[in-house]
Amino acid sequence: MVDLLATALQPWADLFAESTWLSTALITLHVVAMFLAGGVAVGADRQLLITRSGEQASSALLPMLSATRGWVIAALAVTNLSGIALATADIATYAVSWAFWAKMGTLLLLLANGVRMRRIEAAAERDGEAEGALSPMPALRRSAQLSFAGWVVIVVLGVVISNG
Repeated sequence: MVDLLATALQPWADLFAESTWLSTALITLHVVAMFLAGGVAVGADRQLLITRSGEQASSALLPMLSATRGWVIAALAVTNLSGIALATADIATYAVSWAFWAKMGTLLLLLANGVRMRRIEAAAERDGEAEGALSPMPALRRSAQLSFAGWVVIVVLGVVISNG
C-alpha cells in the first residue's frame, strides 16, 4: 500500500524536491502556523491556569479566550494541512514513522480540544451569570492543562521527526 501511494505521489515528491522555493514556502508555512497556534494557545492557557480554581470567569476573560481560540483553531488547521503536504512529499518515510503519526494524532487532539474549549466559552458567554449556571472554569482549566501538555509533546515529536 505504501509503495502504491509513493508511486501515485511521486510527481508531487519530485516537484517538492526540485523546487527550493516551494519546499521553503511549505516548511515556513508549517512552522509559522505551528508557532502562532502554539504561542497563542499557550498564552491563553496561561491566563486560565493562573486564574484561581474557585474564581468565576471574568467578563473580560471569556471574550479574550474566545477570540484567541479562533486563531488557534485556524492555525492548527493550516499546520495539519501543511504537515500532510510535507508528509506526502516523502510518504514512504512518514507512513511508517511512529513519531509522525504521534504528532499528527496530538495535533488532531489539540484541534478537538480547541473546539471543545470554544464551545464551553460560547456557552458560558451565552449563559452569563444565570442562576444555577455552572462555572466553566474547571472544564476550561482542564482543557488548558491538556493544551499546554499537548504543545510540549508537539515540540518534542517535531524534534524526533527532524532527527530521523
